[in-house]
Amino acid sequence: FTKFKADEDPVAYVMAAVGDIYPDIRDSWLDKRSDESLTRLCFFGLGAHRMESTSDRQLFVVRTNALADLPVREGFERYGGDAYFDTQTWRVVKIVRKEWGGQFEGARMRTYTPSETPD
Repeated sequence: FTKFKADEDPVAYVMAAVGDIYPDIRDSWLDKRSDESLTRLCFFGLGAHRMESTSDRQLFVVRTNALADLPVREGFERYGGDAYFDTQTWRVVKIVRKEWGGQFEGARMRTYTPSETPD
């Protein structure tokens, strides 16, 4: 397994490999790491069928921390993280991640806010 280089386009590679059987891409996400992209993914993409509201109905949440227990290869981050959104603006409010410590530490919950400062 090798990573794509900075000047290589993984989408173009796949399109060339599979040719006409792959559907046309009509939606372009240039910035995949922004808060707006996270909102878009959760409300209109992969997380749409997992969206729920908190018990006080103040926030929407997509819960994926159950995936944090899945094993991953060395060098990769674990899956998961519960993403919370404001019900009025749909802006991300916080992400709560189940993170694993050292060999004898176990897991703990850690909260990240848009300022990227963990609790």
